[in-house]
Amino acid sequence: MAPSPQPWPVVGARLMLEDAVAPDPCEWQDLMRLHVTVDGPIAGFPPIDATHSAMRPQVAITHGDFAGVWTVDRVVGSTVVCQVRAYNGDAFTPCAFELELGTYGSALTIVPRGTAKGAPRVAVAPALVMHVRSTIFMLDAIDTVAQAFKADVFVEVRLRRVSLRPSEDDVLELMAQFEMRPGLIDFMNVSEYQTEPERWTSLGLSTGGGGTFDFSMKMRAKGTFTEQYELAHFPFDVQDVHAVVTVQCPRSRVELVANAEYPSRFLSRSFQLGAVFELLHGSDVDAEVSLSHPDESSARIVYPRCSFSITLQRRYGYFLTNIIMPVGIITLVAPLSAATEPDGQRMGTGDRLAYALTLLLTAVAYKFAIAGSIPQVSYLSLIDSYTLTCFAFMWLNLLEAAAWPSIGYVAGPDGEPVERFDEWAYAAAFVGTFVLYNAHFFWRVRRVLYGQRASLAPAVRAAPLALAVRAGQ
Repeated sequence: MAPSPQPWPVVGARLMLEDAVAPDPCEWQDLMRLHVTVDGPIAGFPPIDATHSAMRPQVAITHGDFAGVWTVDRVVGSTVVCQVRAYNGDAFTPCAFELELGTYGSALTIVPRGTAKGAPRVAVAPALVMHVRSTIFMLDAIDTVAQAFKADVFVEVRLRRVSLRPSEDDVLELMAQFEMRPGLIDFMNVSEYQTEPERWTSLGLSTGGGGTFDFSMKMRAKGTFTEQYELAHFPFDVQDVHAVVTVQCPRSRVELVANAEYPSRFLSRSFQLGAVFELLHGSDVDAEVSLSHPDESSARIVYPRCSFSITLQRRYGYFLTNIIMPVGIITLVAPLSAATEPDGQRMGTGDRLAYALTLLLTAVAYKFAIAGSIPQVSYLSLIDSYTLTCFAFMWLNLLEAAAWPSIGYVAGPDGEPVERFDEWAYAAAFVGTFVLYNAHFFWRVRRVLYGQRASLAPAVRAAPLALAVRAGQ
């Protein structure tokens, strides 16, 4: 929560025209200013950025005719000159409430008019602290190739202890003074909504008591969310799927914090992809608050955002039994081109090449199956490295099948060709080397799986690991 501001006593406040000439009715906002004079020098005031109004600091006046939040135009000596947001002719209409600074467990609280004590004070307006949480009702259609997933997501953004008055209009007016409204809350990574998002607000008593009220802005959306999957360890990968919420209001006006009292949840019983992915954290949803990069805005405005994520581990049994094992077996039987005919002679060159090429083309078909399971990434996944290594073994076997009839024989004493050495020795070396490669590959897989678990919660790290296909995979 933002620290309570240190206010300055207000000596006087009045509306003034910046130009002696009567302004055009359409230009009054540019010329009318509120001059607030305080008691003593103004020290430590934030710098004023004139490039964009959203970057300017704001001040909060506790009570009196000008109670509310004002955007600062400039500071001259002990006078704060503020922009006038609403003015109708010669009559200024005060807002319906006054403010308390850091009194009710919140940096800024709406109070009824006439209840504030003492002389009016002015302080640098603290950002609106909004507690954000999410409930993910449904997660479906996780498309690795399209790098997207479908979800039904509910988000609540709560202003705690924001008012002593049970009036939503007061809170909406205060938010408007911060140039904030509920419609500025939206998802960042939605490519398509299935239906128009539902938005509504509510005001209820704060859980901490004290007669204060919380104001909640709620949104529920069903749509397709984009996600950049990390597939270097595919199909032994762990993926975080994110729903990113942003508030299109500068961080100087709005501060997001994760709701610790009511944490975000996922209705895991509605998860229909349990045969494909394992929920590593069950119903828990990780909420991570961050800020946008200034380069993302043409005005270099920094916006708050919150990312809600669910951690999934792919069940690799399908790829193990349907791709890795078949390709491995095909590679393992490749040196059978050294087999002999019933008369004891080696297979002819044409038969040897036909056998080796058939195995190679069969493995290529499996490679196409892999290509259809992942997007067009420019790096190799674990399963890519395995199949390409199998291709290398089969290419070596193809070269041996073609070259052995020419280089594997010498003339015997009777002029008949005799093998330099038994070709089955080559087959044994081929099989032994390939078995060693498989041992190394699955050792890598085991390291990947342990590394993934080690980076997660202790309860997840304690889960048993096995390279064999587990039940339900």
